[in-house]
Amino acid sequence: MKLTTFLLALNIFAQSCKNQEQKLPILKLPNEGVLKIIDSLQLDLDSLTIPNSENIYLIDTFVYICNVDANLITKININTNQITNTIFNCQRFGKRQEFSAIWIQKEKIFAVQNKFKKGFVFKSNGILIDSFLLAKTEDNNLRKIITDNPLVSTIQPLLIKDSIVHSLGFALMEGNYHMNDARFVLCASNIKEKIFYVNYPKSYDGKNWGGTYLRMVYGTTVGDSLMAISFPATSQLAVFNVLTNSTRYINCFPNIDSVVAPVGTMNDLDKKQIDIARHFFKQYSFHAIIFDKYRNVYYRILYKPIPTKNENSIGNLAKQILVYDTTFKYLGFTQIDGSLYSNSIYLVHPKGLLIQKLKDTKNEEHINFDLFALDSITSRKLQAKR
Repeated sequence: MKLTTFLLALNIFAQSCKNQEQKLPILKLPNEGVLKIIDSLQLDLDSLTIPNSENIYLIDTFVYICNVDANLITKININTNQITNTIFNCQRFGKRQEFSAIWIQKEKIFAVQNKFKKGFVFKSNGILIDSFLLAKTEDNNLRKIITDNPLVSTIQPLLIKDSIVHSLGFALMEGNYHMNDARFVLCASNIKEKIFYVNYPKSYDGKNWGGTYLRMVYGTTVGDSLMAISFPATSQLAVFNVLTNSTRYINCFPNIDSVVAPVGTMNDLDKKQIDIARHFFKQYSFHAIIFDKYRNVYYRILYKPIPTKNENSIGNLAKQILVYDTTFKYLGFTQIDGSLYSNSIYLVHPKGLLIQKLKDTKNEEHINFDLFALDSITSRKLQAKR
């Protein structure tokens, strides 16, 4: 009798698990295949250049690869594969400077040294132009929840305007309800002061998001005055105007808010990192956003949940590249394999979007990209709007 009862209970439990698996939310997106692979690009590297940098930029016909550990930038002509290395010259300080972030503009290079809160400006040839102390965050409460150091990568750019550096960050301290209105993700800093802007959307308030997995933000610059910011746990985007210091929030398709769950309640603040990671990879989340100045479109990366059969796996999520016009009207998507492509290196090229391929990141002799372009129908629709 006991065995029969146990087997019946086990069957009910198994059926319940099966039903839960069937009820896992799946977002059905229209208009698949708006991006097609039309070409590939392979660049040769020298012994000083690393292929797995998270700071890679494309400016005109040059790919720039940053190596903060070596204070080095490699410049590669994508047409001729000619390589030029720039090593930063800081001899006036008497010793080597250890940079934590590097940002490239056409004529200048900006570098940050987090240890001593210093900023440096170099000419494109590596000659130091200026150095200055970065302002510190004076508010003790803000210092507790907001990262004080700028995040700088291909998908977390700086926007420098009138000697003010606008950088992205994130805010933590999940349990402090009274800090909801002070969880800023953008910092405007100069020599004198730091001012914080852009809060998380209201859907983040009062919930335990488990730290950086669902609080890390990503951005893209639009010209020299706008930065669009993508939040992982909501469909909303923020667009910040550096000229007016104003923010507007935009609801984008698809709405993932109803299918993205917090890590737990405020009683679960001490959850193990591995459990938080598994929670993150089992559901949808938004990631990078990229503005394409040649076609006037945005690309936003949407991570898909790991299948239930692989629920203990971490990483290599399937990714959907969602495409929007400049009003953030949804145009369509293309799905790519997360195990084949980088999560962070997306370069806007005159012919399309270059995405770094992962298969050769351990091969230090080359760096490889696939070139994705909009299909002809979408391209014609965009051209007709101009």
